[in-house]
Formats: sequence, C-alpha cells, structure tokens
Amino acid sequence: MDQVFIEEVVKQIGNLGFPALIAMYLLIRFEKKFDQLIELMTELKDHAKNNFSIEVDFSLVFFT
Repeated sequence: MDQVFIEEVVKQIGNLGFPALIAMYLLIRFEKKFDQLIELMTELKDHAKNNFSIEVDFSLVFFT
C-alpha cells in the first residue's frame, strides 16, 4: 500500500477512534443502568397492581 494512504488511515483512526470508543463505552454502561431501571419499574408496577388494584402505565416515561 501507499505510505501516504497508511498514514492517512492511522490519522483518521486516531481522530475518530477515541471518541467512538468512549461513546460505545458510555452506551454500554447506560444500557445496563436502563435495564436495571426498567426491571425496577416493572416490579413497582406489579407491586402497585397487586396491592392497590390500580393500573400503572410506565410506557409514557420511555416515549416522551
């Protein structure tokens, strides 16, 4: 391969690779937290449904 092409590729990986890596890391961490939040909200919904005989709809929380 051409030396200039290789240098340009390495330069672009350096420019774009680090921010992309940080974004992926944060998305993975937030995904775990969102899964925990959804699980807790589902438990709260079930608890409220069983103990208070009311219907709780948390779907609006995620779509607004």
